[in-house]
Amino acid sequence: MARAPRRTVDQMVNDMDLGRVYRSDLIKELTGSYEKRLSDQGETTLLRNSLYYWWWAYMQANLDLEQQGVVPDADPDIWETRSHFGDPSLPFAEWWTSGGRRLFELQGHLPLIEVMDIDRDVGPDEFPEWITLKIPLTIRPEGIREQLDKILKICHPLNELNPHRFADTIIKIYPKNRYRRDKYGQYLEIWKAKQADLLLPEQGRRDWWQIGRDLKINPELDPDGESILSQEEKTELGEHAERLYNKAVQIMDGAIRGVFPRYD
Repeated sequence: MARAPRRTVDQMVNDMDLGRVYRSDLIKELTGSYEKRLSDQGETTLLRNSLYYWWWAYMQANLDLEQQGVVPDADPDIWETRSHFGDPSLPFAEWWTSGGRRLFELQGHLPLIEVMDIDRDVGPDEFPEWITLKIPLTIRPEGIREQLDKILKICHPLNELNPHRFADTIIKIYPKNRYRRDKYGQYLEIWKAKQADLLLPEQGRRDWWQIGRDLKINPELDPDGESILSQEEKTELGEHAERLYNKAVQIMDGAIRGVFPRYD
């Protein structure tokens, strides 16, 4: 039985070149894309609650409104964003594979840890006592730990690390400490409802509390969307609906101008 070739320090350094591991067109919101190419169906399925999906949904809703006769603002940012997005009227999966993915895949140099120097006073198959690394600080700590884990699996005898914002893309997700993916659908729903009302004659438009009731935005106050409400309850429900709408307007204004999701 042939013995495995003994590993030299140079081979170890070569193995620690993370450029051989990570794809150059990875998608920041989809960790499964970092090291391998996912199928189109696999990607779009995993992205159903991603920031990319919700941006597309906002762009589609805005386009629907325009097709009902609402003239878009002449803001050049709106037209530039639209030109990047292509045709958001397509279903998400089709839009993503036909050009949407290109907008968000990483461009240029990947922010990877590099081995700058290494202890060479070791024999074949021995582990070095130290290495010098260049660590980019434009990625989250979890990403640094993940890269370190890959390196330490090669150069460290006992690797027990737990692997776990700046993306050079054509269009960037707005950096935030926290994204409310659970809320973007509700914001968009009430934005659509209000825009539909605004297209009606004034006498046919609903009050805020009626919109809140129809969308069942407060199950505790109105669990079935058909409860008989007091004036106080109508006021509370209406104020809640209007707050959600105002936030939705801010998100939409940013989305169509190339900033998503921003509401401050």
